[in-house]
Amino acid sequence: MEFDPGLRRALAEAQRHLNELAAPQNEANTCAWVIRPLLLALGYAHHEIDEQASDISNKFPDFTIQPNSPSTWYLEAKAWTSSLKSSHVDQALYYAHSNGKRWVVLSNGREWRLYDDHIKGVSDDRLVATASLDNQTELLRFLTALSKSPVFDHKVSDFAAEKRIKEYIFKEIQNPKGQVISAIVKVTKSAMPGVNVLGDAVVSILNSQAFQAVFSAPVDEVFKPSKVTPDPTVIPADVPAAEYRCNGPEASGRGRIQEGGLLVLQGSFIRKAQAPTS
Repeated sequence: MEFDPGLRRALAEAQRHLNELAAPQNEANTCAWVIRPLLLALGYAHHEIDEQASDISNKFPDFTIQPNSPSTWYLEAKAWTSSLKSSHVDQALYYAHSNGKRWVVLSNGREWRLYDDHIKGVSDDRLVATASLDNQTELLRFLTALSKSPVFDHKVSDFAAEKRIKEYIFKEIQNPKGQVISAIVKVTKSAMPGVNVLGDAVVSILNSQAFQAVFSAPVDEVFKPSKVTPDPTVIPADVPAAEYRCNGPEASGRGRIQEGGLLVLQGSFIRKAQAPTS
């Protein structure tokens, strides 16, 4: 995914407060030094970022982004040194619900949380994504989803859905008797008759280092389409053809895949008569 250069610069400046620059001493400094500059880098103009603006229920969100528009969302800010708690976002979710809006962000400048008011339940149930300032790539994706755009709600919805799906799958692949693993076992048994497919084995495979590396990558990186889709039946001249072997009782074969089918190599042999089946 390509990220906006201006957002990258704003985020790099915010990250300097982690080690190089002085940390914001209070909520006002956190908003002025970190949160507002990042909101501006997302494409919002100063007049589209209202601080302490009254809403129809006479409450006061810390930030109202694009007020009086279909894309209005709220941000509840806390001091840089504050640990974020679920109770911090309850009032902000009330803002969203009272005004018929969906998205709420809670941030202390270091940690960012996205909440969806369309989800029923307590605030913890409505948390759909988190990102932190010390993970630049993850926070870039988080903030990009919130950037000003004609398709704002669609972008945030897709981002939130990806996060929720990942969380669900990650939880499910730990459980050998869960619905996801049971479905994989069933399909694998159907595709591989006679093979003893165990749920524990599937869990072990899905939680291996190789699978986890893919799982932790962003979806748009894992499934990034190639510019050219090669013909699987054609092997380029400069690529050595892979050799396949098949060995068994009274049979031994070697071959290479080539255009048009399988080329059986000299020296291969099989039994003359068909073996009886049980």
